[in-house]
Amino acid sequence: MPLNLLLLQRHDASTKVCHSNTSHNDLITSVGEADIVVACCGVPKLVKGKWLKEGATVIDVGITYNETTQNQAGCEIFGDVDFDEETLQKVSNITPVPGGVGPMTITMLMNNVTHGWVRQNFDLILNDTVYRAL
Repeated sequence: MPLNLLLLQRHDASTKVCHSNTSHNDLITSVGEADIVVACCGVPKLVKGKWLKEGATVIDVGITYNETTQNQAGCEIFGDVDFDEETLQKVSNITPVPGGVGPMTITMLMNNVTHGWVRQNFDLILNDTVYRAL
């Protein structure tokens, strides 16, 4: 389920979704009003620190690989938020790219795969003569 619907359903949060056709001025206004910004558009360094509300929490989901600029680990990786000094001083929390939401995404993917397998094989587990703990 999309994050904005989960927030509406479980926390009665007011949400706003911006996308590739959102005007630049509306994007700046929306980001500036948000207590929580989830950036996942795949445009490196799109969200600037000066746009962010003081004390906002930023979850940077976007990952872009730049193969033209090399570092020791290979290609350079950027998030959707400009992770600079201005941003770090303004926000209360921020997920880095790389190393932010990636491990949690993998964990939740494995959790959902396991739940899906159990739902699909529930009758098989109940009718199996040998009980196997999951």
